[in-house]
Amino acid sequence: MENMRLLMALLGNPHQRMKCAHVTGTNGKGSVCAFIQAALRCGGYRTGLYTSPYLQRFNERIRVDGAPIPDEALIATTNRVALAVNELRKNGVYPTEFEITTAIGFLYLADQNLDIAVIEVGLGGRFDSTNVIDPLVCAITSIALDHTKTLGGTVEQIAFEKAGIAKPGVPLILYPGAQANIANVVRRQCESVGAYLIELAGDCARPVNSNSFHGRCTFSIPDAAMASGEYRLKRADVALAGMHQYANAATALAAILMLKNRGFALSEAAIRAGLKRVRWPGRMEWVTATERLNCGGKRILLDGAHNPQGAQALAHALGRHSGAVAVVGMLRDKDAQGAARALAPVFRSVYTVAPGSSRAMSAQELAELYRREGTRAMACSSLDEALRRACLEAAASRWVVVTGSLYLVGQARTYLNAPDCSLLAEDAFDV
Repeated sequence: MENMRLLMALLGNPHQRMKCAHVTGTNGKGSVCAFIQAALRCGGYRTGLYTSPYLQRFNERIRVDGAPIPDEALIATTNRVALAVNELRKNGVYPTEFEITTAIGFLYLADQNLDIAVIEVGLGGRFDSTNVIDPLVCAITSIALDHTKTLGGTVEQIAFEKAGIAKPGVPLILYPGAQANIANVVRRQCESVGAYLIELAGDCARPVNSNSFHGRCTFSIPDAAMASGEYRLKRADVALAGMHQYANAATALAAILMLKNRGFALSEAAIRAGLKRVRWPGRMEWVTATERLNCGGKRILLDGAHNPQGAQALAHALGRHSGAVAVVGMLRDKDAQGAARALAPVFRSVYTVAPGSSRAMSAQELAELYRREGTRAMACSSLDEALRRACLEAAASRWVVVTGSLYLVGQARTYLNAPDCSLLAEDAFDV
């Protein structure tokens, strides 16, 4: 962390001028950030957001009230950070790309007169460049095997790295129903630094009249500020699709309650509106096919599931609608076999493509993985070819799903002319 602290010091420590919420985890941390900022914005607060990666434009990573940083501001802020980076290089200190990016984000957000910034960890937590902040609340979302070369080969090792965001006296939310081995690691870390741990029960989010893509949920969240010791939110609409989003919403709701107890005047109406109006592109997101695909305005589901846990969540959502036709691309440093094992049973056929990344797995290799799982798979040379073939096969009666990598989902959003969004729907929740 020393390089990041040196860089922040040269910039005047902008992170110390912000009130923050800090979120880490393997899957769902971006969604939790989206829920938190949505509730705060619905409560009338000016809110910043720092996330990664971006889908289509770098600017998406740094947002104020949902709006990406403007190009002119990004250039000006980057130039200011560059001066500090060059000073460090003169002394043999070489900040990484992510450290530089985080510095740009923190410097811009600190200058925007925010009420609070919601900060997503990039990788791990303990040594992540975002971990210089002193947040009002921390949260850990679901933990699974991912980035094992960096974070460790067991979920316990990964949990230890994630729990490294714990701070003395700061409440830390642990996602609903965390496995005992993971909870024990987080508990020990919180005890060692004096953080206040809030463990969410596995049944704290109970779906009501819901299906895989939309619905309502009743939440029961620990809250010492309530006479009963529990905050109940009955029959709340949750806009983000997928049953796993109820656990993410519960994690965000617990963080929101901690912020409420620390001076943020958030009414139940604002909290409900945030859950109902939140948007998070590329995660079980429906978009309409462009005319060039010649498939009658077909709706296409985009989901950035890039590891087995994410693939299982997508498979669960698609389970009742098996027979979907998929366009899949993955990075070679991900567990592509595990993801294929989870998704193959729900796909009628798969068209594979290499995402736009130097780390991309070849379409041929990925297709072979799906064939081993018993699913018909064809390698394609481009996203255009894969989408055209998928839409032709799907015709009117089957879904088309694009998944496997946020890089691929970002390409698909651009190809399909999906609109940018402010992360908050203007109209009422409509399913």
